[in-house]
Amino acid sequence: TKDAKTALPVLLKCMQDEDEHVRVGVINALAMMGADAKPAEADLKTMLSDSVALIRIKAAEALLEITKDPKGLAPLLVPVLEKLAGNEDAGIRAEVVALIGQLGIHDAKAVELLQIASRDKDANVGQIATSALYHAGDPAVPSLMKGLTDLNVQVRFRSVTALAQMGARAEKAIPALINALSDSDISIRWEAALALGKMKSLAKPAVDKLIDALEDPAYQVRLMAAEALGEIGPDAKAALDALKKAQND
Repeated sequence: TKDAKTALPVLLKCMQDEDEHVRVGVINALAMMGADAKPAEADLKTMLSDSVALIRIKAAEALLEITKDPKGLAPLLVPVLEKLAGNEDAGIRAEVVALIGQLGIHDAKAVELLQIASRDKDANVGQIATSALYHAGDPAVPSLMKGLTDLNVQVRFRSVTALAQMGARAEKAIPALINALSDSDISIRWEAALALGKMKSLAKPAVDKLIDALEDPAYQVRLMAAEALGEIGPDAKAALDALKKAQND
């Protein structure tokens, strides 16, 4: 636009300002300009090496907004974000993980970093990472399966919830979800049964374990196991007797 063309030379000049707050403001303005800020791309790539962590993050965000090319930028941005992923500031880590999430479906290393971040000591960071894994789809399933065996119950819960949301796309996780039916935590057993039910007939291998789950100490788990067997349909006919018995529960 005309306004963008007028503002761009001024913004480019201010990118080297000594005040980091000015530099952050300039980068944010460029990001808002989108494709009109294309001439600033080279300078933004230089700012990925800035001494201030926030500026490196904002430069990465701006490049994504300007180019709309996460696949093309992944080889450049993932190494930068990997170095920032261990920052002591949880707010910085959250922004980093959100950015990595935009690249996850295009880069195997990004998926690996998200899997690590899903175990972050900060609950918000861990949740953002797990959500990003869900959106990454198929490439993230192995990472989410690994999360089902984590010692941290919150990591296990985030992982099983993401797999449940993925439904049939997480077919490869069926054996891991079957194992999760024996988890020590009620909420994880419940979510595992829910996830298996969403697989429909694909979850036929889980029928025996779901029948066992009809006798789980927790009513919520018993109920979800029954619903899951119903979702599996005719392939769960071996559960008929157990389901009839469970009607009196």
